Amino acid sequence: MTQVARWGWVLLFLLVAALAVQVNVHRRRVFILHEGQASQPATRAFFRGIDAILQQQPRINERSQFLGSDPDACRQALSQVRAFQPDAVIAEGLQAHRCIAREASGAALQPLTQPALNDSEAARAAFIAAWATVLADLAPPAGAVTLVQADDRDAWAESDLLAAAARKAGLELRLLVVATGAELRAGLQGELDEAVGLVIVGHTVDQDAENGQDLALRALFSTLRAATALPIVATRLDSVRLGADLALAQAPEQRGEQLAYGARHGRTLDASGPAQPLEMAVGLHADFANRWGARLPSFYSASARLAGLLYEPHKSHSP
Repeated sequence: MTQVARWGWVLLFLLVAALAVQVNVHRRRVFILHEGQASQPATRAFFRGIDAILQQQPRINERSQFLGSDPDACRQALSQVRAFQPDAVIAEGLQAHRCIAREASGAALQPLTQPALNDSEAARAAFIAAWATVLADLAPPAGAVTLVQADDRDAWAESDLLAAAARKAGLELRLLVVATGAELRAGLQGELDEAVGLVIVGHTVDQDAENGQDLALRALFSTLRAATALPIVATRLDSVRLGADLALAQAPEQRGEQLAYGARHGRTLDASGPAQPLEMAVGLHADFANRWGARLPSFYSASARLAGLLYEPHKSHSP
């Protein structure tokens, strides 16, 4: 090989290396922190939505971490964020949002995609209508339902929507404001009387549990179960594996699509693409469906089974 040829190969190699570096430099980095566990059906559906959007764009590097029930997971996730230096962070669930918010002032975390219900009027109306249907189907007519909620901004915003849903269903919504399951045990006396038709557990209760939210919520649902035979429904889909009878929330696949679109384009959720009708999903505990039998409209079991959100404890499930 002549010297000219050798220099030609060297220059070609340097050109290819420079192009590779250039492409890598311009790859958008997206970090995803999910408050659940990777093996759970709702989590898998969420990431299907994520992939449907992010995989359309080849110049994206993606990393993900799950909080699950590990109390040390937030610290580990923040270490990954610092090393990865993402252009956008998707924080799914309030636990994930609060974890990331500890370092939200860092430039590497901009923009921070926040986990909140789409605040369009159409989305609120769809949420209210879906919950009104559930309350009308499960609670005795003209009665009352009790909402167990935390005392924070997200909880009060959620309770406003649930109060509107209760009114639409012809029911009264009573509030039991607690921060933890321990406070719940003290506050139950006299709250679940004969006028109450069911119990709703809001999505922010026990969000700051030191030993892991899953363990705290299991204890909370166990406390409720010992106190009442009423149906226990929740606004978090994964609550059915922790002790709730039924859960209703935005479809996780749509949620993933919305958040991924915002992260891909560097926008917040409020501006994440064209408006879509809010899709709601049902999570259902099989034991509750069996207990209620024909009293429970078949739609619930069919919908939960189709979405992979029918929890059957006698089959193999991750903890």
